[in-house]
Amino acid sequence: MTFRVSHVCLLLGGFVTGIALTSTTSREFAFVVGGDRLDALYAGPAAGAFLAAVVAVLVAALVRARRVLSTLSFAGLALLGVAPSTGPWDFEVYLGGVGAGLLLGGLVGLCATADRAWLQTALAAGVLAGLLLAGPIDHFRTSFPRRYADYLPAPAVDPVALTVLALTCVVLAVTLASGDFGERTDVAASARALVVGIVLPLIGLVLYWWFVRRVWNVGTYGAMQGRWMFGLVLVVAVIAASLWLESRTGIVLLAAMAFVAAGTSVWRRSRIPGRGCWCPRRSC
Repeated sequence: MTFRVSHVCLLLGGFVTGIALTSTTSREFAFVVGGDRLDALYAGPAAGAFLAAVVAVLVAALVRARRVLSTLSFAGLALLGVAPSTGPWDFEVYLGGVGAGLLLGGLVGLCATADRAWLQTALAAGVLAGLLLAGPIDHFRTSFPRRYADYLPAPAVDPVALTVLALTCVVLAVTLASGDFGERTDVAASARALVVGIVLPLIGLVLYWWFVRRVWNVGTYGAMQGRWMFGLVLVVAVIAASLWLESRTGIVLLAAMAFVAAGTSVWRRSRIPGRGCWCPRRSC
């Protein structure tokens, strides 16, 4: 395989998407205890990620014209650029989620060429890199102690983020103008993939709401015993979906689940006192 500008474009675009998927909520959002917490279904961090997943699946499954896919990708980048400056946090969640979904779905659709396997691999690598590096990058860019972060005003415009988005736009434009993606090949839309791509994020969103709703029990005797078992619902759903999907798509889904599980395990260990916990008071 020859490393081409299209691979650079997908790596960079996937990286931007991965970063966006980890920051779909505003710094002004606060978790409180008590009540049914139905706001978690439409306002929490999972709401933006759910919206992004659904938009990406719909774009990738229903849009075929390359010009439309390109336009949607640029529109996604534009929404990611304006989302942080929209004011109220709920608009930021929605615009960020739609922007990430349009960008990811558009790039997936552009991968439908004879070189689809390598193009999708480059896109997936970029997304994983963004997911893995979002936390370290945010920590590196924060020069003040974290215990003061919530009391300092956030800048209205992030020049670094805007620079990365502008660079992604330029690279995408150059790739499209040069025709480096190659000739488009017709790929039949999979109804099963469309169903799985919507149902799995929905299950994750509902489980997230359930856990948030139970936050008020934290600290009481036995409050969290057995709570983790509800997470097995998503594991069973992913395995069932992977067996239902055609071809090798199910294997990719299982690999994604393994990656998420491994990343969650590392994150939980990093918060244990004495194992690199970043909490200033060592009380996490």
